[in-house]
Amino acid sequence: MRSVTEHDVRRTALVVDYDLWERSFTSDVLAGEGYMVRGASNGVSGLRLAQQQPCDVILLALALPEMSGGEVLRHLKTTAATRRIPVIVLGTAPDGPAFRAEGCIPQPLEEVQVACEVGRVVAVDNGVDGDAANSRKEAVNAPA
Repeated sequence: MRSVTEHDVRRTALVVDYDLWERSFTSDVLAGEGYMVRGASNGVSGLRLAQQQPCDVILLALALPEMSGGEVLRHLKTTAATRRIPVIVLGTAPDGPAFRAEGCIPQPLEEVQVACEVGRVVAVDNGVDGDAANSRKEAVNAPA
């Protein structure tokens, strides 16, 4: 893990996932990367949190109670207050113009994939070339 800088402490992430283990795992990885993490276990709560407390990135599962992840994503991307927040889908991202997620992390979730995809998406969102995050992933996955 890298050291946490002052800028990292100010970054926030929202993890919306019904599965407690996956939500906890993803939250732990992001906390280790210096993020303050909020979590929601259903689509309605996740959408409400995103609207009330904007964050730097949202990690969103598609299989959610009360409102599907696809419906949450559609609302996020069509609402002025949340449309610019990058969203990373956990699992297989659906196709189509209504599903404009900035990233996707396939399941089963792995620590390196979560950290690198969040780093890439946030770097691109901040106008930084995402190659630094990709280089980190390659270095971690390189044979010894």
